[in-house]
Formats: sequence, C-alpha cells, structure tokens
Amino acid sequence: MLQASICWISGVCITERLSTTPDYPPPPKTTENFHGCQIRVSSYGIPPYIILTGNSTDSDGNVVYKLGGLAVQNLRLAVDKMNVTVVFLKPSLKLAIQEALYESVNLANRMSEIAIGTMPLLPAYLSP
Repeated sequence: MLQASICWISGVCITERLSTTPDYPPPPKTTENFHGCQIRVSSYGIPPYIILTGNSTDSDGNVVYKLGGLAVQNLRLAVDKMNVTVVFLKPSLKLAIQEALYESVNLANRMSEIAIGTMPLLPAYLSP
C-alpha cells in the first residue's frame, strides 16, 4: 500500500491511500490523526495569554512567529495529540478593538483556521 498525505484541499486535511487492489476499503473518517497537516492560527491578547517569544525567517523568506502563553499551551495540548503542525500568523498583542476586528476578519476570510487568546464575542466569529 502506498500512502500519500494531501493537506488542506477545499479547507479539509485529508490522507489519500493508493492501493493496487480495487477492493481496498477507504480510510476511516477520523479526527484523531491529521498526519502533520498545517493549521494557521490567529492570536489576539496580552501576557500571560499570548506571549511573542521570537520570530525568524524560513528558507522561503516567510516570517515564522514563535508564541507562548496560556492560550498557546492549551492549543498545543490538543494539536500534539492530533498530529497537527501549527503555523502562527502575526500576533495582535494589544487589547484594542481594531486588533480584535483584524483577527476576526482573518478568521472569516479563512486566512486562519483557528483564533486563540482573549477574543471578544463578535458577530464575525459566530457567522458560518
């Protein structure tokens, strides 16, 4: 059996299994293992919830943000069990309504899949 991971096709992380036998059963639908797929995370808040611990540039020239704090620890507890790779977007480290709206727009426009931190309940978070 040949297994190839395909991540985030139409907003869904899937694993495609290829086999030479035509009667091979399809993979089970489960959320226990995402096979290392990436999720983009927006963050909004102040210490101790969101702490910018550093940033660097990867080989493609993209900025990689390193975050810590209570909200990040809670997220890591979940994603470590599900085999997910977290990519943090630039964090909003001020408690200003403009910052909260910016992160809600990121979430609504699918720039990120998850938003963490001290998020206010805004209608943008509640819409599908």
